[in-house]
Amino acid sequence: AAGVAIAGHMTQSQLLFALADFGFMVNLFNLLPLGSMDGGRIAGALSPWMNVAGLGAGSALALSGAIHNPIFYLILLAGGWETFQRFYNPGAIPPNYYRITPTQRGMIGLGYVGSLALAMDVNERFKKPPEVLIRERDAEM
Repeated sequence: AAGVAIAGHMTQSQLLFALADFGFMVNLFNLLPLGSMDGGRIAGALSPWMNVAGLGAGSALALSGAIHNPIFYLILLAGGWETFQRFYNPGAIPPNYYRITPTQRGMIGLGYVGSLALAMDVNERFKKPPEVLIRERDAEM
């Protein structure tokens, strides 16, 4: 997504900005703190309770109808099972999984949210709505 955004900035292509935005949204979805997705792994390293929060957020998305994809429901079920295992079968988790320093936790949390939010913000500043593109095209004629 970042490479497509850079190409969009170099060419001022609104299509590339839109594709980069889609890529950032897919990455953001992957960072939901659920199960075996990247966000679930990161959240699990921060605290086992982060996965419980992820299940709550995922359940809210599913129950509100915001996400209708059956694959998401499977991811939610797998995340629920993995979270259950963290609390009721702690032997399944590597022994040093939660042994990280507070500084490491802070860096992981900052990297978890900050880099993607920054990339999406920069991309959003250069996107143009269709109405603006039509006006610009008409002005060139």
